[in-house]
Amino acid sequence: MLSAGLSNEIVVRGTDYIAVPRNYQAQIGLAMRPVLSQGLIPIYQPPIDDELTYYPLSKFNSEKTILRFVPATQADADALAVLVPPNATSIDDLPQFIGAGINVIPELVLDGKIVLKGSAMSIGREVQIGYKPRLPNVNQRRSAMAYDVIAGSYLHIPIVGYSVNAFRLLDTRERVEKTQEILQSQDPDQLAMLTREDILGDLFYTGGLGYFAQLHTMNRMAGHYGNGVGKVNIGHGSYGYEPKLKLAGPLANPVGILPGSIATNMRVHQTYWSKDNTTNDNNIGFTMGMNSSVLESAISEQLFCNEQVNPNNEPCYGISTVSGLQMAAQQGQKIYQINQNNRTQLSNIAISDDNMANDINTAINSGGYVIVPEKAVDGTGKDAIYVYMTYNGQTGNQSWKISGGLNGGILGLSEEQLATISGMALGISAGIVSLLVGHIGILFIAILAVIIIAFAIYNLSVWSDSADACFGAGAATSIALIRIGGSEGLKQFFERLFLTIFGGVVGERVVKLDNCI
Repeated sequence: MLSAGLSNEIVVRGTDYIAVPRNYQAQIGLAMRPVLSQGLIPIYQPPIDDELTYYPLSKFNSEKTILRFVPATQADADALAVLVPPNATSIDDLPQFIGAGINVIPELVLDGKIVLKGSAMSIGREVQIGYKPRLPNVNQRRSAMAYDVIAGSYLHIPIVGYSVNAFRLLDTRERVEKTQEILQSQDPDQLAMLTREDILGDLFYTGGLGYFAQLHTMNRMAGHYGNGVGKVNIGHGSYGYEPKLKLAGPLANPVGILPGSIATNMRVHQTYWSKDNTTNDNNIGFTMGMNSSVLESAISEQLFCNEQVNPNNEPCYGISTVSGLQMAAQQGQKIYQINQNNRTQLSNIAISDDNMANDINTAINSGGYVIVPEKAVDGTGKDAIYVYMTYNGQTGNQSWKISGGLNGGILGLSEEQLATISGMALGISAGIVSLLVGHIGILFIAILAVIIIAFAIYNLSVWSDSADACFGAGAATSIALIRIGGSEGLKQFFERLFLTIFGGVVGERVVKLDNCI
């Protein structure tokens, strides 16, 4: 130890920082934008990554972040209030349908303060929320997670880095217990003081934090028993109430919302390794993935299926991939493990949509396998719920997914299919305009032509190269068909049909169109 009388000479002094430099901060990127597509009208949107705004992770870590929808005007607030009967005493008295005539504004709120705010939209439209963590010294290869949320939802957006703040969890549980006491007391003065944030906000906040708190513990145990280490680096997602869409008309346009359910949608970035060479690292990773799926249903069951909330023991259960596979086994369903060697077994299972089909095919093509029951595990028709998991033992990549049943209005189409539909819409419009030449004014024809050209330029600027080819194929095919259908007389009909087949109006694009749909 140096004597107090000896001076310490400073040889080199580094840069002083008031705060950790931004490049060395753990950050979370967030974005909000309206979903342009609705019903069967597909509109391509580029990835949300470029619209993200990055914040210090510490600002959101374990905090109460709520995605809510508020009335756009006082008239909208009054219209919502009218829907609630003045003598309502239970949830059964609330309206079973809220129409799209009411407008709301999406808000992302952090501890009561608005962080992101969207534009007004009608009930039943969707807003897309984007998340992407940015960790120091970590390769940022993953694209942002984007999740479409129906207007009328109420969600906690949990963002947890490394570990859950235990004090936040305990404080919130105390507030939830106090709220339950007020609800049970039926004191009109105390009940009048409760807000949506008190009743639902704190409850969903508890569920979101509880998910990650239990996941941390279970993953540490998985690492310990696997003679290794398992931990969560960062987790984010949503937990709360999501309504169902009511669709109507030939284009399946959303006309409002129907009663929905509690939905869990989590993304977890995890790290795991074994302490020696006797244990496969991926065994630990597989267990951690299974833990995350188990909790997606267990959290809701813990909150809503207990004796206090459900004293009459009415049917109450959550569905995740793991619990769904258990349900399928109890129902006597066959559960398939399918890889490249027995791919023909895919003909024995029911597929809910293109997203599920793409996930399964991608996993098998990459050398992995899929575990999937032969049919839906709950619900029927458009409300049917399918579960499946994909796993690659070489890379450790895995996914535990539910398909269908939640956002029932989501249409799963590939980019090529969307481009083909847009091209066909362009071709129909152009074909009709060509038939109108000579029958309406030239100025009106010119205006329509400018609109069609602008639409074509926009589409060619947003699609990928493969989708551009599909856009052209759809346009060429539909133009030809419209002109054939608009033939004046049998002679013109056969002339146009001959030119279409042999004269190159469609030509080789017929083959491309087959590849697009």
